Amino acid sequence: MIGQPAKVLRPHDVRRVLAWAAKRRHGARNKTMILLSVKAGLRAGEIAALTWPMVTDSSGHIGHMIELPGKCAKYGSGRRIPLHEDIRKALAILRKDCAEAIGPVISSERASQPMTAKSVVNWFHRMFA
Repeated sequence: MIGQPAKVLRPHDVRRVLAWAAKRRHGARNKTMILLSVKAGLRAGEIAALTWPMVTDSSGHIGHMIELPGKCAKYGSGRRIPLHEDIRKALAILRKDCAEAIGPVISSERASQPMTAKSVVNWFHRMFA
């Protein structure tokens, strides 16, 4: 399992997975995680480290870019990633459920703590197992 490339989903598979994930508990979070991986190309550690200030603009609205700082990205190379319209919509829905717009975008079930990179990997593994 170590060192294997990520599986690439066909558009049909992405639609099927999004429909399945939306019907599960935490559907908005699940859909957002899938879109961040598929449409933005974020790695598990980047999804886990994503916070609201990284996806919002100066006025607090969902922006058009993800501002990923070096501390969250692989090899410390921060980057700016354009937000696909589907991701922007999913983030807007997810934000309605969020009391504060300062913490993690993707929270675990346990006390609204951020998910770890390993928990994101395990979540995707369970989904495709």
